[in-house]
Amino acid sequence: MLHKPKVFISHSAKEPEAKALCHAIARAIDPAQFDLLWDQNLQTSEQWRSVIDEWIWRCDSAILVLSLAATDSRYVAYEAALLRQRWKNMAGQFLLVPVWCPGVGQSVLVDRMGALQLQEIQTDVKLEKWPTGVLNSEAAFEDTIDRIQAHLATLLTHLKARHDVEDLLYKQLFFGAATEEALREVANVYRLPPVPNGAKKDLATALARRLLDSDLPVGAERFNALAGGIATMLAAMSDGADRVPRIVNLVAPFCWVSPTGAVRLTALSALPAGQHRAIAWKRSWLLAERMFLYRGYCTRSKDKLKIATASDGAGGDRAAILAHIHSVLAREVCHDHTAPEKYLTSRIQALVSKGVPIFLILPSAAIDNSILVEVTLKWPEVCVFLFGEDLDADACARQFPGVEFVDSEAGCQNEFDAKTGWCECMDLAGVEYEALASGAAFLT
Repeated sequence: MLHKPKVFISHSAKEPEAKALCHAIARAIDPAQFDLLWDQNLQTSEQWRSVIDEWIWRCDSAILVLSLAATDSRYVAYEAALLRQRWKNMAGQFLLVPVWCPGVGQSVLVDRMGALQLQEIQTDVKLEKWPTGVLNSEAAFEDTIDRIQAHLATLLTHLKARHDVEDLLYKQLFFGAATEEALREVANVYRLPPVPNGAKKDLATALARRLLDSDLPVGAERFNALAGGIATMLAAMSDGADRVPRIVNLVAPFCWVSPTGAVRLTALSALPAGQHRAIAWKRSWLLAERMFLYRGYCTRSKDKLKIATASDGAGGDRAAILAHIHSVLAREVCHDHTAPEKYLTSRIQALVSKGVPIFLILPSAAIDNSILVEVTLKWPEVCVFLFGEDLDADACARQFPGVEFVDSEAGCQNEFDAKTGWCECMDLAGVEYEALASGAAFLT
């Protein structure tokens, strides 16, 4: 097969019946048709948390086994939050199959996992009671397995994009290459396995997946691999001067940010409103936060992710700084920087209730803790991202008590690799230096 869909199983192994069910599901998934991702496949030497993070972002489908123990597990809640985010943002494209085990119903999900709103995901895979003999015979789960397999069968009918970035990248490749032969030249540079003739759509989808799912370590190696095909893309694309920079910008966050790094940010939006949704880090590159957020949410759509960035040089007294923060939020959320506070607040609440995360990026040198507290009280749904070139954990603790300081290099390469790699790729794509220096080439 050109592509074997990846199926991830999220579960808790504390209950023997639920463990037996997961083993039955795993054995029923045909390895000739699917790649199975679950903790039984982990090597003892692997960092299991980072591997599972990678699986969550790379899977085409997930089976969420909701046993009573799973509804009490913080690990399952963490996985379920990210999987639900993918399901919500990619309606109809990412397959999430909840399995309600005995004792689990809407009331239990609301009581134990209410913030995740898992009860809103329709499912026909429900076990009213554990079948007789489940610990001795996997055949006892036959009806449940049949229902799950019926869902997974839909993955085999065609290649689906798993998220917005993959879909956008596919479109750039498919519509940009005038002929299948031209697209095949690009695919050959990136060492894509041979694809039968007459399958341009499948070729574009597989190539998009190859560019985003490189097996190379994040950092310079991935940027170098991307750069190696840019000249061929420019020659193969009928309007390459416009399309190739877009392709670079879609792939760039996946070249630098690992799932482990991205999750540190995206987990903020999964917190219930009212909790302190703020983190801080040290950084020097102005595109760093956007790289992480675009990677974490797998989207560049303003309809699915809002990022408001306050200026380092806004200046002024407390009232002026708060007015500037209001202005940048209103421009992003209301498309009108003069929108009144009542309307801005209602728009923020409406967007977040629909699953649209809103991030406010603030320079730590320009505000104090009282301003941060006022912002988080006014708009508790907004996630605040503080940055500073000289910020460290001690300075963060003194200036913003209670705000988590995140190591920006955890799980990823340093900013120099990202800035250099992105600039070199964009330069090869023909983008002027001024646009690179200002970051405008990435923001558009």
